[in-house]
Amino acid sequence: EAVYAYQLAEFLTNYGAPVRPLDDSDGQTTEPVNENPSRWNRKRAADICRDLVKRFPKELAGKQAAQLLNRLLLPTYSIQVEKVNAPQQPFRALVSYQNVTKVLYRIIRLSAAELQTSRDTYFNDDQKKKQFSTWLKRPVVVENSVVLPNDGDLNLHSVEMPLGGLPTGHYLLLATT
Repeated sequence: EAVYAYQLAEFLTNYGAPVRPLDDSDGQTTEPVNENPSRWNRKRAADICRDLVKRFPKELAGKQAAQLLNRLLLPTYSIQVEKVNAPQQPFRALVSYQNVTKVLYRIIRLSAAELQTSRDTYFNDDQKKKQFSTWLKRPVVVENSVVLPNDGDLNLHSVEMPLGGLPTGHYLLLATT
């Protein structure tokens, strides 16, 4: 039972197609048509995993379910901003998120040299950590937070976050949850 339940949870997590139980009906139903029947698959998978962890904590399926549950509940987000925006004109940033309810951000000004240095050290984690600690101490041009819609379906969502216009220059958006 535990193995089959875990496999169902894994299937619901990884595949967006609707899952319909096998039955002898001819496909005619009186239920209203759901716009996206697979929308709640990840939520169903999390519920199955919670049940497996509770009932079979020492079995392999229970341990696998705990790992899958952690993956389903992991908060993730990314923010994309155009490289060039019109000066003094409001613009937007695309926020893609999962299991995150609020994003705090600040915008700091960089010189052209600092911007190039940040691009050059993009893949060097040690230098990036030093840069971030330096950037956090810099004067803030804009600081704000955005509350993100959360319907509890555990899926990835995207929204556009409005940002006010900035003077001509190079800027960096730092964000956290």
